[in-house]
Amino acid sequence: RSFAIVRTLTNLFTFFSDVMLAYYAPDRSDAGIAAWLGKSRMENTCGKLGVEVCYAFQELTDIPAQVPEGREKPWGTGQAVLACRDLLHEPFAVINADDYYGTEGFKKAAGFLETGGYALVGYILKNTLSENGGVTRGICSVDGGKLIGIDETKNIVKTASGAESEGRAIPVSSLVSMNFWCLPESFMEILRTGFPEFLANMKDPKKDEYLLPIIVDGLLKKGQEVSVLMADDRWFGMTYKDDVESVRESFKRLYDKGVYNGGDLYGDLVRA
Repeated sequence: RSFAIVRTLTNLFTFFSDVMLAYYAPDRSDAGIAAWLGKSRMENTCGKLGVEVCYAFQELTDIPAQVPEGREKPWGTGQAVLACRDLLHEPFAVINADDYYGTEGFKKAAGFLETGGYALVGYILKNTLSENGGVTRGICSVDGGKLIGIDETKNIVKTASGAESEGRAIPVSSLVSMNFWCLPESFMEILRTGFPEFLANMKDPKKDEYLLPIIVDGLLKKGQEVSVLMADDRWFGMTYKDDVESVRESFKRLYDKGVYNGGDLYGDLVRA
C-alpha cells in the first residue's frame, strides 16, 4: 500500500536531521549534510525492503487561483496530500514526517487499508506529551469505535496529577489525533474539488490553511463513517529544541529492547 508523508521536501527530513546533528555536528547551524543523510537513510532502508520511494513537492503556486499578495507559506496538509495526486492510485495512509509513531499504528493501518475506507489512528494523550512545554492535540470523541468529532486543544501541559490546558484538567487517558489518517483513493477527488471552495472562502489569505482534520470533520458532518484504530505506542517528536535529548534516549531504548534489530535502522545513531 501507499503511504504519503505530508511534508514539503524542505522539511521532510527535519526530524532525522535534528537527531543526527546532535551526534555528528552539534556545533553546526547548517543542517544540509544531515538532511541529505536522512534522505539517503530512508531510501536505503526502503530499498532493502522492496518499498518504492517517490517524492511530491508542495508548491505555494500549485493552486487553481492567483496566489494572494503577501502569502509566503504553502497551504497546509490538505494541499500537501493533493500534491501526491499523480502518485497515489490506491488506498493510502498519511503521517507527519517529523513524528515517530511506533510500530503498532502502522500494523493496524496496513490491516485497515486492505479493505479501505476512512480511519484515524489515535494515541493516548499521556503517550504524546512533551516534558518541555505545551502541545496542541486534537482530542477525539469516539462512539462504538467510530470518530464523532475532534476538539483541537492548544497548550496542553503535563502536571503533577495529569495534564491541563489553560487551567482546565484534561484526562491523560483521552484519545488524541496525531494526524495519522487512513484514506481511500476517492479522497483525492474530495481534496481537489474542495480546494477552490477553501480558497474562495478564506478569512486570512496570508495564513489560512487547508487542513486534513478540518476536511475530515466536514465529511463527518455529512455522515461519513470514520473508524478509530487505537495505538498504545509512545509517540515522540521535535516540538521543542530541548526535546532532542529525550528523542535520542527514546531511540536508544527502542534499539536496546530489540524493536529495531541488527542496527540497520538506528544503530549508528545510538551511543552506548
